[in-house]
Amino acid sequence: MARQFVGIRFRGRGIIYTYTNDGPEVFVGDRVKIDGRDGWSIQTVETVSLIPPNGNFQFKPIMGRVEDVAAPSMTPLEQVEADRCKASEIQNIRDGKCTTCGQAPESCHCLPF
Repeated sequence: MARQFVGIRFRGRGIIYTYTNDGPEVFVGDRVKIDGRDGWSIQTVETVSLIPPNGNFQFKPIMGRVEDVAAPSMTPLEQVEADRCKASEIQNIRDGKCTTCGQAPESCHCLPF
């Protein structure tokens, strides 16, 4: 099995962090255990590639795929923030403002939240 480069986006952050996988193959949507800056956690795989990202980076390995584990529940505030993050990707929020009306997301009527 070839090394996989696995992309993980942590809740509330827009950046996808790359980890390596030399174990059993994982797929987008799989839940994996990773060692992050705040200790280990269970995250969802967002991207998988056999080609390493450009640059000279050191990647941490995933600790393995987690099977039959329910996604951690979110508080209502965490869910709103997650929805806002997804909406900003779809609606092109730039510098914290809607590109259509120029308002902050909480004041904007163009966005779906």
